This record gives sequence, structure tokens and C-alpha cells, in this order.
Amino acid sequence: MTNRFGFTEDEVFEMLKYYGLEDDMDAVRDWYNGYVFGNVEGIYNPWSVIYYIKERLAGKDVEKALQPYWINTSSNDLIIKQIENNPFLQESLDRLLSKDELIVPIDPFLSLREIVQNPSGVWTLLASAGYLNAVQVSRKEYSVSIPNKEIEEFYKEKVMLWLEKRTNTSFYEMYRSLWEATKRGNINRFTRLLERYLSSSLSYFDIGYDDAERVYKAFVLGMLSLGTNGYVVETEVESGYGRVDVAIYPKEKRYGEYALVMELKKANDDNDLERPAKEVIKQIKDRGYFERYERLGYRVISIGIAFYGKKVCVRSSLGKVP
Repeated sequence: MTNRFGFTEDEVFEMLKYYGLEDDMDAVRDWYNGYVFGNVEGIYNPWSVIYYIKERLAGKDVEKALQPYWINTSSNDLIIKQIENNPFLQESLDRLLSKDELIVPIDPFLSLREIVQNPSGVWTLLASAGYLNAVQVSRKEYSVSIPNKEIEEFYKEKVMLWLEKRTNTSFYEMYRSLWEATKRGNINRFTRLLERYLSSSLSYFDIGYDDAERVYKAFVLGMLSLGTNGYVVETEVESGYGRVDVAIYPKEKRYGEYALVMELKKANDDNDLERPAKEVIKQIKDRGYFERYERLGYRVISIGIAFYGKKVCVRSSLGKVP
């Protein structure tokens, strides 16, 4: 249709069905759906859908065929430059990757010159170029979200590189240590790297008193969301007698038998961070936060994160904690 740019849900399903790939619909939806044009929602990226089908017909399985085709072929130098030149974006992208609602200023009438010169113009650029979906909430404010996993992979890659440069943290080492924790229960290296990551990352930002816990939680969620396709990352999920701050576990138990359950707590001062870190580990036991994950068949590693300003202490315990 002339008033749309992309494939509709029905059109994509018919294409997949024609080639005997209708069972791939859920995966294709997650990766390439989510675009909005005017009042029309649920539009698919045609370039990526076509290339996905091409790769499947060439013999690749679903996981290998799911690639960011459009992102890898588009000229996104301006987008990358704007992300790299706007340090304030790190927390915002962390929040987007953790599925938090984010309200930002967008002006559809900004010229390209004004977008580049105005730091907040990056939101207009990202929305106009299809890297964000934007729903208007007031005259110049929009609620933005990542359209699909193809775009999410782009943000993960760029944010990961951005963070590695500024925090001197190797995310390969971070995720290798996460694998060791969930596969074998070896938690010490992961907690040490997590503590270093949080301390290094937050040294670049001012942490407000009222929302400090939210900022720390956003950083933890953002970090865990980068490159962890084989894991489930949860926040504020009911378990036992409360809500878990953050949890992560393998999507399938054959990839690991441990779930990491994390609680965050703001300390009263920066001289005694270890005590509140251990207190929240006990809180995980007392409030039964491990119950949901034990029902799923996982052994639980409790992680307590205590912070004051930009100082952080991370401690852990395997099991229900005596």
C-alpha cells in the first residue's frame, strides 16, 4: 500500500508460509517487527525479513539466520557519532535496554544541523531514523522504546564498546564470568567484575540522593542486558514475600543450573559497605526471594549490592543463607 513502508503481520506470515517457514513467525516478529508509521503499528522491516528468508532457504537454522541485516548495511555513522559524543546517553540506553519507560524531548521540525548541534537532538535523530519508536505524550515530549531485537543488538554493541572504553572493563570477561557463575556456581570473579564495572561506570555520572537506587538498578539491568541472549533477565518480579530487584538465569537448564538473585541497598555512609551488602543477602533468604527460581529448577546464588555515592560493595552467597 502507498501509505505504508514495510510489511504487515499478515504479509510476513504469508511469505513465511509460502516457503514452509511459518514456525519461524515468533522469532521474526521479535527481531524485525515493531515499527510505527503514523497511526499504523506493527510494521516489519522488509529488507531484513527478505534476507532472513534468503538465509533460511540457504540452510541456516533460525538462530544463525537472525541477524541485524538492515543495521549492518545502513549508513549509521552519524548515529554512532552522536551516541559516542553524548555521555549522558549511557544511563538512558541502559534504561531502554531494561525496558523502562523513557520520556525524552523530540522536535520533528529540527533540521539536521540543529540536531547535530543540540545534545538533546540525538533523540529526534534516533526516532526519525527508525532507531526508536516514539509515542507523543505532550507537545514536545515522547515516550520512546526500542522497536525490536535487530535495533536492540545495535544498541548493545555500541553501548558495550562505549562502556569498555570508559570503564576499562572487558565485557567478554564479564560474560565469561557470568557463564562460570550460572554453569558451575563459580561466583567470585563475576561479583568482582560487577563491582568494578559499577564503580567505574558511575564515576562518570552524578548520583542523585532520591533516585540513587534506581540509577544503580538501571546500570545493573543495562549491563546484564548487553549480549546475554541466552539468559532471562528479570526485575521487580514477585517471589516469596516481595519483589526481586534483579535476577538472571539461563533460558534452558542444560546451559546452567544456577540463578543469580540480586538485591541493592543504599548504605548510610561509605565506611561500612560490606555490612549492608550482607544484610540484603539475608533479606533474600528471609523474604523467600529464591523460591520462584527453585521452583523453576535452579540453584540460587544470592548477591547483595551495597552502595553509597559512587562507592560499591558486592557480596554473594550460594544457597539459602544460614
